[in-house]
Amino acid sequence: MGAPLLMLGLFLLLTRGQELWAQRVPETHKGDLIGVYAVAYAPDGQSLATAGFDTTIALWQGQDHSIVRRLVGHTAAVTGLAYSPDSTHLASASWDGSARLWNVQSGACESVFSGEGGRVKSVAFSPDGRWLAMGGSASHVQVWDIRSGALRRRWPATQRAGVEARASVAFSPDGQVLAVGSHDGTVALWDMRDGHLRRRLQSCPQGVIAIAFSPDGSVLASGNWDNRIVLWNPRSGQRLQTLSGPTGAVTCVAFSPDGRRLAAGSRDHEARLWLVASRPGQPWPQERVLNGHTNEVWGLSFAPDSRTLATTSLDKSVKLWSLNALDWSAPDNLALPQLP
Repeated sequence: MGAPLLMLGLFLLLTRGQELWAQRVPETHKGDLIGVYAVAYAPDGQSLATAGFDTTIALWQGQDHSIVRRLVGHTAAVTGLAYSPDSTHLASASWDGSARLWNVQSGACESVFSGEGGRVKSVAFSPDGRWLAMGGSASHVQVWDIRSGALRRRWPATQRAGVEARASVAFSPDGQVLAVGSHDGTVALWDMRDGHLRRRLQSCPQGVIAIAFSPDGSVLASGNWDNRIVLWNPRSGQRLQTLSGPTGAVTCVAFSPDGRRLAAGSRDHEARLWLVASRPGQPWPQERVLNGHTNEVWGLSFAPDSRTLATTSLDKSVKLWSLNALDWSAPDNLALPQLP
């Protein structure tokens, strides 16, 4: 309660160097841990959610990207966000050991799901909006029935004793598989119908941080601590290829809704874009390095029309990158004055 409130600059900018908007966002001072960690676009494109170490969630709307609502309830950093498929609800993951389900319209917290101790890092909705998966440092990942509040599935988050899972979760587009990336270096593919383990992919000995399915479900990407991204065929378990380029651990990965691009953020302060090959077996060329952040990039999200990418960083900023811009120069960084 005694920690001073700082007005920290949170700004979103176009890649052409043109300022899109700038806003000051109050955050509670917590030493060097202040930063914007998570970001998510609503599927209907009407809002953008951001969250970080100040424990709150901001909902931005409109052409001027004004904050229309702030969601308060978590007691520690919020590190994962996911909208429901119909955009009516937002799920959040927090280091306070819980996931929360929020009504976007009212701002009310409708449910709190316990993470069995430890930090909750990642949340994901099933494509039909019925299930909510959550993973983190606990020994198990959980899948909850949102309507009834009942626990549907509970699976081990790691296969190595004594290894903190730091699990990331992602549903396949058909909703039949939950992928779980773990600090033990594997990606487990669990069957949602009967609960059996379909296969376990050996991705990286140092650990898996982030995972994402392509929109058609034909590719699964895993972002790893070894600075690389591994592309998998989730049906056969075949390793398709490995993408390199980042000089730091790959912290977040996402496919564009149109399936044409893969984006990844890294601890090297950059985000990168690859073009998805049109034919199986072809290499995926790196399209662009987005180098406007000054600290680790930990979140990214494509707009529903695939024309804009939002990135978040420990530099306390969120940036919007226009993917249609002919000029790919880095965005201007505006130093907003700190208010007393």
